[in-house]
Amino acid sequence: MLARRLPTILPVMTRQEALEVTRLHSVAGLLSGGGLVEARPFRAPHHSISPAGLLGGGSGFLRPGEASLANNGVLFLDEVTEFRRDAIEGLRQPLEDGRVVVARAVGAVEFPARFSLVAASNPCPCGFEGDPRRAAGASRTGSSSTGSAFRVRCWTASTSSCRFLVSPGPSFWDPSRANPRPPSASAWRRLG
Repeated sequence: MLARRLPTILPVMTRQEALEVTRLHSVAGLLSGGGLVEARPFRAPHHSISPAGLLGGGSGFLRPGEASLANNGVLFLDEVTEFRRDAIEGLRQPLEDGRVVVARAVGAVEFPARFSLVAASNPCPCGFEGDPRRAAGASRTGSSSTGSAFRVRCWTASTSSCRFLVSPGPSFWDPSRANPRPPSASAWRRLG
């Protein structure tokens, strides 16, 4: 939910950026209403996406992928460790150069791909890493997900993750330790 809000705190797009985004969305057949795209794009592809879907491609008609459709906006990879390794590795060029070159037998096309990349993943697929009341690695059915947790740790040590700033997320929230909050109205009065 936080990632989806990022485009709203980024600076307003310049006319040139808006034209670039509009052209990309037009080529991809995503324009509705026919006007200039003025909001920064937010793209969140599913982890099962192919490298061609993420980077661009196609047969006959070379189409921009999610990386280019996120140009001047945000590309969010939720459960990033579940994405295919070749798709993630393919993001190296756009992250370094701000562009994607799609080459096929019919020709080559260069698409802009300057985006803010945000990725998220649970440290353990069971979701209980850091929970003092329940051991990580055990799913609700009681089966171990230790192999999956090992895969998460291996991914964070891989060459593709060296392009990421890895930051641990919020720790486990214990409602018994929460401080009671004042009602919203009183908080607004204090700020007012």
